[in-house]
Amino acid sequence: MKTLNLVIEGMPGAGKTSLLNMISKNNPAFVCHQEIYLPNIESISNDLERESKYLDAEIEKLKHLKNGEVNIFDRNFISTLAYSFAIEKIDPTKNGLFNEIKNLCYQKISDGSMLLPDVCYILLINPELSMERRSQYANDNNYSIWFNKDFLNAFYQFYKNTEFGFILNDKVKVVYSETTELEQNYKDILNTIYEYRI
Repeated sequence: MKTLNLVIEGMPGAGKTSLLNMISKNNPAFVCHQEIYLPNIESISNDLERESKYLDAEIEKLKHLKNGEVNIFDRNFISTLAYSFAIEKIDPTKNGLFNEIKNLCYQKISDGSMLLPDVCYILLINPELSMERRSQYANDNNYSIWFNKDFLNAFYQFYKNTEFGFILNDKVKVVYSETTELEQNYKDILNTIYEYRI
């Protein structure tokens, strides 16, 4: 069967992890990859170094992919780009960070160590709903940036930005979803997988 690498991207609180868990539970033949978690990552103060750690972890994960699999990822390097884009928009001292991360991604894609997904399924919800759906973390300092409305607005706009499409190029099928209905997103992803593999 045709190999498929699909990444679920989008806003925090949009339902990416819940969607991945539903896919994993009901489709044991698919290989589902949870979001990368790096303990103590916030102790790294240099932005480029910190975000590079996520890219390195993704490269390590990609080494274990096998031909013929359906691989579904909860985020990939696109989230690293979205983060650097948004943080630069709200903090003038971060000017240039997005281009540094973007160039690093281009380099790693060009040398084959990092892969463009075949499909990018983007869950978009507005910043207000994003914060509402994660309200249990509102007073946790570790999540403070994710409750900054200006940051979330910029994060949202990244996925609407023309440069986002340029990064992925026309080889990647991009599917947008603005529904929070888990069942509907599940059905849509299965249909997308079926259409890609036939």
